[in-house]
Amino acid sequence: MVVKDKEQLKKQQMLKEKHAWQEQKLREIFADGRSLGKEELERALGGPLLPKVKFPVVRLVSGHYAPADSPAAWEDAANYLTGHGPLTLDDFVRKFRIHSSLVAALRAGKEIPPFVILPDGTITTSTTPEGQGELARRQASRGLQEKLEEIYRKQPFFNLGSILETPEQREMAVRMIQSDGSYRINMNGVGLWTSPYPHSPKFIVQELKRLTGMHLEAREGPDVLPLTWIATRSMTVQEAADKLKLGMEDILNLCELEELTSFRMAGSTRVWRDEVKAIKYRPDLHKIVKRASKITTLEAADLLDTTPDRIRRLVREGYINPAGEIEKEDGRMGILVRRGDIQAIKERFPSIEHEWALAAKQQRREAARESAARREKPPAGKKRPRRAVTPPPPPAGPLELDHFQQQAVRAALAGRHVLVAAPTGTGKTVIAERLIEAVIERGKAAVYTSPLKALSNQKFVDFRNVFGDEMVGLVTGDISINPYAPLLIMTTEIFRNRCFSEPEGLDDVACVVFDEIHYLDDPERGTAWEESIIFAPPHVKFLGLSATVPNIQEIADWMSEVRGEPVEVVVETNRAVPLAINWLSSEGIILDEDEAREYIEQAVKKRSEERKAERLAAREEEFELRSRRWNRRGARRSRKPLDRH
Repeated sequence: MVVKDKEQLKKQQMLKEKHAWQEQKLREIFADGRSLGKEELERALGGPLLPKVKFPVVRLVSGHYAPADSPAAWEDAANYLTGHGPLTLDDFVRKFRIHSSLVAALRAGKEIPPFVILPDGTITTSTTPEGQGELARRQASRGLQEKLEEIYRKQPFFNLGSILETPEQREMAVRMIQSDGSYRINMNGVGLWTSPYPHSPKFIVQELKRLTGMHLEAREGPDVLPLTWIATRSMTVQEAADKLKLGMEDILNLCELEELTSFRMAGSTRVWRDEVKAIKYRPDLHKIVKRASKITTLEAADLLDTTPDRIRRLVREGYINPAGEIEKEDGRMGILVRRGDIQAIKERFPSIEHEWALAAKQQRREAARESAARREKPPAGKKRPRRAVTPPPPPAGPLELDHFQQQAVRAALAGRHVLVAAPTGTGKTVIAERLIEAVIERGKAAVYTSPLKALSNQKFVDFRNVFGDEMVGLVTGDISINPYAPLLIMTTEIFRNRCFSEPEGLDDVACVVFDEIHYLDDPERGTAWEESIIFAPPHVKFLGLSATVPNIQEIADWMSEVRGEPVEVVVETNRAVPLAINWLSSEGIILDEDEAREYIEQAVKKRSEERKAERLAAREEEFELRSRRWNRRGARRSRKPLDRH
């Protein structure tokens, strides 16, 4: 028993010595960090690798052996990532825990080539598409950062239009600018970013005047951050209200009337401190505030001693401008007007009412004449029976789009520019509705432009019924309703002005619908459409709608050349609503061609007879008048005495 124990201890001692010898040998073999094949490793060790050797040796995918945390082992892990795709950090640690220094570096956010840490935290290599894309993005980011640094040093204010080369860089640039400490400001409708580098106050004032047209005092002093300079020279609406002892709504009303100059900075409205100080000591301040206040149509009617309907009529006919909207108790929207406008029109209002009364009286007279004319018997003649027009039966089931509508919707949803030429009444607006619906679902914004304010107002009401009141806004030259809605209705000139003054404000706009795009050929207003197409941000897609574009392919070729992208043309010649030519008589009767010709012949004949009768009557009247004159003259002669002859 004792002999067996001695033999066991001897074997353990020999195994321990062999382990120590192999560990020492492995250190010598792998001193250069290279990998060895199995046969080569066994020849160097004089036998197979013992299983409990403490020196960390890993078997690679290729079958070779290499020490853990060596370049060869890292290359093997990189090959695994290349073949299996990115791994989360936890999965990478579980699989390659033995590479302690590599794992520690990646956990600390330090990259060891060829490993790449993606923005979502996953691990990949520089040979994968994900890694190559991330390295390309970083390269572009470094180039963009260099441009930004140069802009920071040279200009206190800047916009992204002069920096970006592709639309894809916009999101990256905004993140970099915000991380550098820049803030967004909007003055006089011009959107700018502030430089995080200090500049002289005089240069800051000069740049504000050049970019926004604002005239501010230039005071000498040490260099200061543009944001700090603006913040010290301005105050928030709440601070202005506290200083003037007014409400915040009063301050905003003064800004709308341009009694105070306002601007947006870092998402909030601010006013200039000097202007607040100057207006504080004006003796008529409270009168100005009262004139600037907004009142409902009922309150305005009390001031003019009239009805709310007449106040709304004043707004419709342009005598006063609307100042906004307010939600009523029944959920409908009511109009707000300014008290000052009502007070200014108070003296003129009686004359306006008199004009309305005269117009109403004239309308009643015309209506009475038309009614009397209808009661007269129409000219006799042969009458054909009216052709019966049977309306088409309503479609059964869901509405199915026509072929040209489906083609246009597919192209627009695929992100292409589209031009649609189709007759009136064929459903071009449906294409715009499908595109706008898809854009809003993606969290983006859309713009619908029209050439006329009246058409913009009509589309505003129509789209509100389709998408809801909160989703649609209206921006025209004299009114702004819900201007931050995802769908904005505006005239083309206003969209053109935004492309010039604030292209950054169109970052979220994915598509623009040009209704009546044939105005592009208008000699006076066509430049608004041309400049909108040329200067709109590159990421914006266009949908042009028209019923009268004979050269639509030429327009598409020009747009393709300007935008650098193909434009799909969709043409429909079938008229879904056929045209029928009819005539309207002076009595308000609708006639077809034969009836109209017969009516005209009868009317001409009747008029000829009337004129003949008028001439005969005039001759008889003249003859009778002459007869009376001769009779009176003869009577006077007969009464003369004979001795006077």
